[in-house]
Parts: sequence; structure tokens; C-alpha cells
Amino acid sequence: MEPSSIRKWSEVVGLLAVVASLIFVGLEVRQNADATKAATAQSLNDSWLEWNLAMSNPEAWSAVFRLYDLADLSSENSADAAAVRSLMRSVFQHWSNLHWQYLQGQLDQRLWDGVVRDMEKRVNTPKWNRLMEWTWEIEGDIYHEDFQRLFDDMLAQRVGG
Repeated sequence: MEPSSIRKWSEVVGLLAVVASLIFVGLEVRQNADATKAATAQSLNDSWLEWNLAMSNPEAWSAVFRLYDLADLSSENSADAAAVRSLMRSVFQHWSNLHWQYLQGQLDQRLWDGVVRDMEKRVNTPKWNRLMEWTWEIEGDIYHEDFQRLFDDMLAQRVGG
């Protein structure tokens, strides 16, 4: 075989190796993206489970129920107020984190739609909304700007708002 033929075959083999490597890398990237989305979905499920288990305890609701009917929350500075603000911050943080994951493409649209329905349900429940708005006014600036805009819009568009 002539040296030029050997060189051509070497180049073809090299090109095929490069193409095979790129295909392999592409498949690995896709597999990693799928694994990330699956882990995000599992994390969402686990966090909802944790939240529901925590809130199944009647003591967790005691402070909420005591604040529901207060005429003026603006000057409330009790242990109940601190507990309710902490509860609301945990909900906002959870939603904010999920919103960020959605924006990054790590949370499936269908799962994000469920989160939005949950947010809208809470925003449109009058007593719950009152406590959320009160906490949001005090604490809302700590969340990322995209989530702030989303939640501000949701509050502005609430039923009866």
C-alpha cells in the first residue's frame, strides 16, 4: 500500500473516531440532563411530602389560626407572627427555588404548572392570602427578581383583588 493511501485511511479512521466521540458525548449530555430533571422532580415530590407531613400537625397551624382574624397585622410582633412569617417564608422559598429550576430548564413544564396552580390556590384563598401578602411585604425582597415579578403579578391578579 502506498503511503498516501495509508494516510487517507488514517484520516478516515481518525474522522470516524472523532464523530463517534461526539456522538458519545452528546448521548452522555442528554442522559445527564434527563437525570437532572428526574432528580429535580424527585426533590419536588420529597419537599411536598415533607411540607404536608409537617403541616398535618395541628400545632403547626395554631399560630396561623390565631393570626387569621386579627384586624391589623402591620404591628403584630408576637411569637405567632414570627412563626407565621417563617412558615410563609418557607413556602416562598420553596416556590422561588422551583421557579429558578424551571427557568434553568431543570423542572418539567407539567410539574411547574402544578406549582403555579398551588400558588394561585393559596393566593386566592382570602385568609391565607392576607397572611401571605403581609409576609411578602416584609420579606419579598429577599427572593430573586424573576420570582418577585411573578409573585407580585399573581397577587395583583388574584380573584377579588
